[in-house]
Amino acid sequence: MALASTCHQKLKFPTKAGIGKVCGTPWGVPKGEGEVRQTNIVDTRAEDSRPESMDSNFEVALDPTKPEKKVCISMHVHSDVIESLIALLKEYKELFAWCTEDMPRVPRQVAQHCLAVPANAEPRQQAR
Repeated sequence: MALASTCHQKLKFPTKAGIGKVCGTPWGVPKGEGEVRQTNIVDTRAEDSRPESMDSNFEVALDPTKPEKKVCISMHVHSDVIESLIALLKEYKELFAWCTEDMPRVPRQVAQHCLAVPANAEPRQQAR
């Protein structure tokens, strides 16, 4: 089975090595030339791009006086690297900004997230 998209000018189809892809050009094919111009075979099995689950991480409190300020480290990291990483993070813990008060010279307009909603917009409840 192949998947064709005329608006994107692409055709994707399964192969033994993964997904094959044929791409068109925005200006089309000149009259009399009906051959394929570009073919790419993409092996989707080679890379697992899913994020790690939170179960494979552990938390480390960098400052014992402020236990709420934690970082997560993957359990897949070698134990020698973990020890040196934790030591490095604890050494430079004052460089982390946990809240806006930790960034006194950063303007509020830079640190604050604002939605682009007009001031006169009425609130609406999303349909379920």
